[in-house]
Amino acid sequence: MKNKAAYLRSFLPNQYGVTLIELLIATVIFLTIVLPLSTVYIQGMNEYKKTKIQTQLRNEADFLLSGIMKQVQESSYFELADDSMLSDQGLVTADDKETLLTIFSQTNLLTRNSPTAPSGTPADTDYHQGIISYKQTVAYDSSSGQPSSTLNRKIYTFNRGGSTDLFQGFDYDNAAYIAKGLFRVSDDNKKLYIYLVIAPHYDPGSASSNNQPMFIKGIQASYKNLAEIKAAIDASHHDFIHVVKTEISINNLGKG
Repeated sequence: MKNKAAYLRSFLPNQYGVTLIELLIATVIFLTIVLPLSTVYIQGMNEYKKTKIQTQLRNEADFLLSGIMKQVQESSYFELADDSMLSDQGLVTADDKETLLTIFSQTNLLTRNSPTAPSGTPADTDYHQGIISYKQTVAYDSSSGQPSSTLNRKIYTFNRGGSTDLFQGFDYDNAAYIAKGLFRVSDDNKKLYIYLVIAPHYDPGSASSNNQPMFIKGIQASYKNLAEIKAAIDASHHDFIHVVKTEISINNLGKG
């Protein structure tokens, strides 16, 4: 009879369960394995986001610079826009120019004129925040067969708001990025220097999800305005800010 009862109990599930010590040991082993893996995963995701943003920044900068170069090269001739005229139109400010000069000098892209600067260093007034493009078109009158020439003028800045027939913004995604820059012509008028700073943009007044600054590994990765960009560069937190200088050969600078 006893053997029969023992035989029947062998088919019943174990009623004893897991002891507290066994549960604690299992938890410790689980955390020992999972925590390092989760840390590696988070670090990998942050590095992926950082690389992705930096790649997108370079691509947007290349797109913007290629558009500027094309605009200059396709002009019959061009001039550097007078900052006071642009300021009167509300397209640029003197504060922005001062901030840009500081940014580009801090990142060693230009040397500002000062009593200790090398001889021949360009003055601040040699840098401009826009260009004026002139394009000449020739049309023939169908009845007389005589040619008529038309000269079209457009003024380009990095401000894309309020574009008109005369004032235009350089082409870039201004909802996703802040882009600002300066232009200077070489002393021999054969080169145009372009200085550009570009960074991810957030708009606190927007109803979209892009209305708060983004942070990656504790570093700000999107910016409200140029002042925030300069503050990040001042603090050496410029992993998500792309600053570049390039030059193109020119032979169509206006004489005015």
